[in-house]
Amino acid sequence: METLLEWIATHPHWAGLAVFLVAFTESLAIVGLFMPGAFLMFGIGALIALDHLAFLPTVAWAVVGAILGDGLSFWIGRHFQQELRAIWPFRNYPRLVNRGVDFFHHHGGKSILFGRFIGPVRPIMPAVAGMLGMPIGRYVTINILSGIAWAPAYLLPGMLFGASLELAAAVAGRLALLLLLLAGLFWFIFSLARGLWRLAAPRAHMAVLRLLDWGHHHPRFAALTTAIGDPGGPEVRGLAVLAFILLAGAALLFGVGHAIFPAPGSLDQTLHGLLLGLRTPQADLLLIAVTELGDGLFHIIYVILVALGLGWYDRTAARHWLAAAAFAALAPALLQGLFQLPRPEPFDLLLGSTSFPSAHALRATVIYGFATVLLVRAVPMAARWLPYGVAALLVTAIAFSRPYLGVHWPSDVLAGMLLGTLWVVLLGTAYRVRATAPAAPARLVTVLLLPLVVVAAIYIPLRLESDVARYNPTRAPTTLGMDRWQLNPWPELAIHTPEASAIGGAPVLAWAAPLDCITVTLDRAGWHPAQRDGLMRWLRTLNPTAPLVELPPLPQVRDGREAVGLRVRVDKEGSRLILRLWDSGLRLDGVEGIPIWIGRLTRERPAVLLGLMAYARGEPAEATDLASLAAALPANWPREIESDG
Repeated sequence: METLLEWIATHPHWAGLAVFLVAFTESLAIVGLFMPGAFLMFGIGALIALDHLAFLPTVAWAVVGAILGDGLSFWIGRHFQQELRAIWPFRNYPRLVNRGVDFFHHHGGKSILFGRFIGPVRPIMPAVAGMLGMPIGRYVTINILSGIAWAPAYLLPGMLFGASLELAAAVAGRLALLLLLLAGLFWFIFSLARGLWRLAAPRAHMAVLRLLDWGHHHPRFAALTTAIGDPGGPEVRGLAVLAFILLAGAALLFGVGHAIFPAPGSLDQTLHGLLLGLRTPQADLLLIAVTELGDGLFHIIYVILVALGLGWYDRTAARHWLAAAAFAALAPALLQGLFQLPRPEPFDLLLGSTSFPSAHALRATVIYGFATVLLVRAVPMAARWLPYGVAALLVTAIAFSRPYLGVHWPSDVLAGMLLGTLWVVLLGTAYRVRATAPAAPARLVTVLLLPLVVVAAIYIPLRLESDVARYNPTRAPTTLGMDRWQLNPWPELAIHTPEASAIGGAPVLAWAAPLDCITVTLDRAGWHPAQRDGLMRWLRTLNPTAPLVELPPLPQVRDGREAVGLRVRVDKEGSRLILRLWDSGLRLDGVEGIPIWIGRLTRERPAVLLGLMAYARGEPAEATDLASLAAALPANWPREIESDG
């Protein structure tokens, strides 16, 4: 599928025929079952948004293909009539044919229109309509109208995705990559939660009975099995022993693992570097807010409020809730004290605690996992996978935020999630066999979800500003000798600022001068500060005919930081030069600690997304632009310029 989309993008002259064939085969009876038409149409829509394909011709080819594909299926059904059930391949899908017949009898002619957009019956409806003798004129009318509606509807999601991806890439390639990574991760976790629930739910009761039977035949372990599965058996001692065994087993397993593979391993370090390379100020705000949902203080407040609410009407739930919270508090403290593994630099010194396992990941897994165990009692059995899926997404987001922010190795959060999940399974089983209070949905939502929303709404705004500074520590500047600067500073710059050697074609500049001197000199040469990106200025982007002067320069980041200096110069009609400067963290040795700045020079032109939104599209500046910029600076200023990165 990816190969086909790449071929379409690189062969636009044949793209129309390819789109026609995709829509045609996706509409054929039975064949459409095996054709990933929705996925391919989504990809084709993304290619439209990225200007690889023209919108109107592509839609036209898709409409024609869909109409002819359904038309051929209708003719097959009309030709064979009831014999259709007996011929290949229809005889292999009798349930599908019967479902199509029932759908047609229920909706009549409208079934052709509805069937276009309903996956289970889409590949069979035209053939069924022909088999059942639908008038040709009526079918042709509905087929044409539904085909005209179907093509844009299936292309539009891909167009929106491609447009958002193009805009995200224009802002920062790393932001686009981060969005894709998170979307893929969340989809996997949500699907995994649903699959595990459907696998485990029908077998849970039998598993408990087998556990009790096993304990009956092994008296030494009877206290443990009755604590989990016998509603009338003693529980406290058994759960305490199970918690001890779980912690001891985790310590042994993790200890052996670290003895064989010393931490941090190469995979940890590789993923750590990749995630740090994805940091942007915009994503930082979101993921710092997410990580605060796993803070110890946040959980203390939340646990107390929920315990008070549960204790008012369900003492059994309250006791198990406190058991979950106790394990979430003690387990990371004990294991971190045992292993004493440092955090990644520079947080190993700043945060003052050890790394393994992640307390945030373990606490979030236990607290939100067991809250879901309590909540699903009020949810119908068939839909209980949904709260578990939502909880899994929340826990995954908190766990992901830790290595993203650089305060944990990926193995830290995986270990915390694994240990927390095991405790939730054990404690949740023990609670479910003893739960007797009626599951009142309104009461459970009030006790479990309302405190979470209220505490988050108060806690996050109070902590966000200080945590942004906490998770963005400043490094001590490094000095660079004047001889090294004059000879060739780029190897040293590449070590301290890796992006200086990988800008993607945009001119890279390195200047050694105070920032105020640079800005004053640039102002005299016709450069001026970029206007502040207020709300009204961003709202002007919704006008597709907005002139370039009204469009804000798109934000760009380097090393997770936005530009310190941003200057604009309009030198040609319909375009402008944008200069962005970042502090490299290097200082010239012996020149009063003059900072070295890394700069990017780009040219921006107006562009429009889907005819709806205007923005400034950046492209590498030309050599003449670079020369004019260099000429504007005093000759005695130390500077280096590379035009190809």
